[in-house]
Amino acid sequence: MANLGIKVETVLSKFYLVQPDETIKGLYEVREKENPEGDIMWYFFSSNNATFHSSGNDCVIRDINQSNSGYLERLKAAFEKAKSKDKKIFWLVLVFGDGIGLAPDGYDWIASIELRVSLDDITASLSMRKYPVGKGKDGYFGPCCIRIDQDKYFNTTFISCKDKDGAFTSEYMDEYFRLYDNRPYHDIVWNAYIDNAENCHKEYSLQQLGDILKEMYSNAEDKMQVASIHIFGIKYGRNIIENEFKAPDIIKAAGLNVSYSTELQKALNIYRCLNKNTYGISISGGDNVLEENKESVKRKTGAENILLYGVPGAGKSHEIKTKYCDDEKYMERVVFHPDYTYSDFVGQILPRVEKDRDGNDKLKYVFTPGPYTKLLKKAQNDPGNYYYLVIEELNRGNAPAIFGEVFQLLDRKDEEDFPLEEVGESEYGISNYEVAKEVYGDEKHQVRIPSNMYVLATMNTADQNVFTLDTAFQRRWNMRQIENNFDKSEHSKDIIAGTKVSWGAFATVINDMVIDINVDMASSEDNRLGTYFARKKELEAGRFSEKVLKYLWDDAFKMDKTAIFNENCKSLEDVVITYETATSDKLAAVLRMSVYEKMLSKMQQKNTDNNEN
Repeated sequence: MANLGIKVETVLSKFYLVQPDETIKGLYEVREKENPEGDIMWYFFSSNNATFHSSGNDCVIRDINQSNSGYLERLKAAFEKAKSKDKKIFWLVLVFGDGIGLAPDGYDWIASIELRVSLDDITASLSMRKYPVGKGKDGYFGPCCIRIDQDKYFNTTFISCKDKDGAFTSEYMDEYFRLYDNRPYHDIVWNAYIDNAENCHKEYSLQQLGDILKEMYSNAEDKMQVASIHIFGIKYGRNIIENEFKAPDIIKAAGLNVSYSTELQKALNIYRCLNKNTYGISISGGDNVLEENKESVKRKTGAENILLYGVPGAGKSHEIKTKYCDDEKYMERVVFHPDYTYSDFVGQILPRVEKDRDGNDKLKYVFTPGPYTKLLKKAQNDPGNYYYLVIEELNRGNAPAIFGEVFQLLDRKDEEDFPLEEVGESEYGISNYEVAKEVYGDEKHQVRIPSNMYVLATMNTADQNVFTLDTAFQRRWNMRQIENNFDKSEHSKDIIAGTKVSWGAFATVINDMVIDINVDMASSEDNRLGTYFARKKELEAGRFSEKVLKYLWDDAFKMDKTAIFNENCKSLEDVVITYETATSDKLAAVLRMSVYEKMLSKMQQKNTDNNEN
């Protein structure tokens, strides 16, 4: 039993005046806060705090103790006092497994109970079997009651004892459960974030976990050592459970008293509950933010699927960097290519060899999330920030096959048909066991792109015939062409090394020729040079020939190389060697003279325009 230091009377004191009885320990008088001197409304009896119990997964209020005969005497005295004053008494007890608690002699009516459960608006009434005989330390006894239909409801359930006359006070119980949703601890205890710092998702050996626990325990504040064990178990629960490490072995590795194994096991039970979202509270995502806290942060909305297209070097990636996001913390960047698959993008189950607690190799198969699932999880768990999945060269891979069923999620809710707080979220959800488990901690959860997650993709128009994007795929994107504007380029006026021609004049003439060729050949490829196709440093002699001239030979003018290169250039090797060894103007040495003169003319025209302006 792990004491959380949260007394039940403290919880009740949130909306009632709770004062201890002067004679009976554990008995409290309950009055209206507005009338502290008024008559007692009812009594509350408790001797313990809110606790975690090793046999259950919920945080519960447990008030009965088999080994404490003094408790039973005080309980009997409390009921006698309540009866003598004609007041109802509220007594909470946890029932689990085959029940717990003694039936005091002469108080058989204590076994008459009423169950209070709030689970999906279900109010359950379970039949109870009285007093199966067992043997305790002090003789024969029987539990007050036992649970049935164990799998149907919570593993641990609140019940309230009726008074001797069989009356049950629902007046305060309704408000109690309304405010605390059958979990009176969560507003008090779990109003916090669990520090994650990526360490939670690393793999640790048994001894490494022991060392971490030892450090946490040693550095814990006074009277918080046990709490440090609980936090350790929750924080590293995934690692411990997946590797099938045992609590006693970790405690031993930490050099702690073996009795702490029970405390660590409780924390692991809590982790399992949170991971499954059993009670509406879960640990999810990179920051391990509890769901109830995440929902208190308003989720950003309006994220879109945006496809930026243009000629190679037009500045598509630069547009993403300057207009959308330049912080890798909020981004996942991938590059599609012919061998890129759904498994690479979304995730796949891979074998992993790990050491078991005996030091033997053990083969396990675990889901390894891809960049799509990783970012989906980050965005889901951090509603206050936008996240950006950047897909470079979208059409270099088989995009519909890579997306698979995730393709359905690209349909987003818009402001015309949905509330503003939902705009940007996937209109339709899909079922994907592994992704749902990774993102939400619940394999049955419908997967959706949240409204704060952008999907940005780039596509070179020169490559559009590598993998054709069908209409159904394209319609789910907002298409945005990146203008190829040399006037806005900071290096368009820079002179290409060893020539008299600027980069802007060279590229403008080449692009005009490419357009004319495409018209004549009815080509759909756009092989023009982008503004940033060649950076300033790439205008140097050696780099320019290997990058720019090679591109013109292999791609832009591959069908008619004589349209641009002179008769002395019979091969790409001729072009590169002639260009790099030329002692006069290097471009004049490899280009047709008519093309070269157009470039000089373009420079003069540009200079004239600038002088006039």
